[in-house]
Amino acid sequence: MIARDPAPSAAPARSALPLWIALCCCAGAAALVFGNTLPALQERRDLEQLDLDLHTLSRRYDEAIRQARLAGARGDGAPGLDLQSLFVAIDQKGYTVAEFCAAHASERPADAAAEAASAR
Repeated sequence: MIARDPAPSAAPARSALPLWIALCCCAGAAALVFGNTLPALQERRDLEQLDLDLHTLSRRYDEAIRQARLAGARGDGAPGLDLQSLFVAIDQKGYTVAEFCAAHASERPADAAAEAASAR
């Protein structure tokens, strides 16, 4: 009979394949996260800049409309006042002229409001 050694002298060799698979999966996940996150952050910055530009333009339009209304209400409007530009600015705000006047009726100067009331 052959005598067997109860304890083997060498442990079986462990494969490094699961370690490499895990490392590749981690690298792939990191690439996906950074590949999608960085462009999204840049797009967010661009959208915030566009929002700021939009608010700036909106304030400029509001101020131009207010100045034109004040000049017309005082009767000292410049002879070259371009009412078409005023109507275009009102239209760009999404109003008709009547809707704009109704929406901004509280901003009318006191003398213009008195004239409008006496004209009715």
